Amino acid sequence: MPGAMSPLIDRRWRFVVVSTHFDDAALSIGGFLLGTDLPRAVVTVHGGRPDPGARVADWDRNCGFTTAAEAYTTRLAEDRRACAVLGADQVPLNNPDNPYRSGGPLNDLSELLASLDGDVQVLLPMGINQPDHAAVREAALAVMDGTDRRPPWLYADLPYAAALVGDWVSAPAQTLALELAARDAGCRALREERDLMVARSVSLGAAQWSRKRDAVLCYASQLSLVGAMGEVRHLGALLGFPGVMQRELIWAVG
Repeated sequence: MPGAMSPLIDRRWRFVVVSTHFDDAALSIGGFLLGTDLPRAVVTVHGGRPDPGARVADWDRNCGFTTAAEAYTTRLAEDRRACAVLGADQVPLNNPDNPYRSGGPLNDLSELLASLDGDVQVLLPMGINQPDHAAVREAALAVMDGTDRRPPWLYADLPYAAALVGDWVSAPAQTLALELAARDAGCRALREERDLMVARSVSLGAAQWSRKRDAVLCYASQLSLVGAMGEVRHLGALLGFPGVMQRELIWAVG
């Protein structure tokens, strides 16, 4: 709801991952988060409760929910469990998911980013083949540009990014970066506007993958639909190992 109190900041945080929806951080960079012992948080931008009486959206109805409130309560609890697996603080912002929003600026995101210590490493979605993610990235960059804080990192949105390239699992990181720019207009524009350098290329082994999988499985309410989306269906079993979800890419913004 507009005007709600901004989330509290923990000054111990060294990494803050901005996740567009519940599940994006775990899917995209769960392995990276599990690979650090530094204090960290997952900030879900569309983490707000729908208005009372909101009609259940098609996506939520197809996930088996009968009301919007039921979907939200379940997903918030799923996210709490996943963040516990990832060792991250859970920070939901007060924006309902887009089917339940009426538009306008995103609540709390600017205030939260502006309140972080300057040396906190913020990770933003690249926004590859996903307009909601791109909108969050642009809103966050607008706050962070022109400040003296540490430049953000951008992470490849999974499984969307993997669906656009030929060999996500084993191709060199620079090759993947070029392929993504060739196939996604938003990624191409980013590369033209900003100096992007690969900061992390994470390939998870079996033990690491098992831990990431445990975090991803916390979001059971919508995993079947994510795997069935047309743009990712050709990837095969979403959580198959070896498979595309074991590869994570992160760029630094120069």
